[in-house]
Amino acid sequence: MAKRGPLGNSRLHRLSDLPLTGEPLGLRINEWMASRRNGPDWLELFNPEPRPVALSGLTMSDRLVQQRSLDPFPPLTFLEGNGYWQLVADAGLAKRADQLGFKLRRSGETIVLATSNGVLIDAVEFGQQQRDVSEGRYPDGAVQIVSFNGTPTPDRPNRLAKPVDDGRELQLQITRREGGLRLLLLGSDRLRVELQSSDAIDQAQWKPVVAVTLFDGRAEWLLTAQETVQLYYRLLVLPDGE
Repeated sequence: MAKRGPLGNSRLHRLSDLPLTGEPLGLRINEWMASRRNGPDWLELFNPEPRPVALSGLTMSDRLVQQRSLDPFPPLTFLEGNGYWQLVADAGLAKRADQLGFKLRRSGETIVLATSNGVLIDAVEFGQQQRDVSEGRYPDGAVQIVSFNGTPTPDRPNRLAKPVDDGRELQLQITRREGGLRLLLLGSDRLRVELQSSDAIDQAQWKPVVAVTLFDGRAEWLLTAQETVQLYYRLLVLPDGE
């Protein structure tokens, strides 16, 4: 969350009272929603630095080449380390630190973050937007831009309603239990997989151990302890109907 306005009430602060700040050039325009049924458009800034970053004097705009004066962030405005800040994009004069003087076009445009002397920090360009669907970087701060259909996350880490690979992503969690190992497999619902084992990683013959179907996106089973000193395991996704 951003820290806005004076740091405290009316008393003055010594330089030693102010937080050590990070580099503003690492800031990222992380998420935006340009078409809402209810409420104004918004965008989100993300600070990947572990230290707070001073936003004072930085500017945001909806065009790379400026043709009008901008409202910079006011003095003593900070974005905390590894923090997120939702900014309201509403046409008109910005009256608060979290209010921008421009709207986002549903048909698409550019969002720009720059220093007070015009050095570009970050810019994103987006096309036609869906109603009530946000877009942004995934994972946070990355180059990849995706749509968050049904999962807008202003002021929070970006997340997907389903994996980027359309449900073929698997996650295997292994924990030690008395008498063996507990395996928890997370993935696409109704996906069928087979666990196979081998005595050597380069062995051509893998032996089936168990075949399971994921229900509600998960499957769980216990592997009993083996006398063999070491076994290797792999997961094989089975075609439908096997």
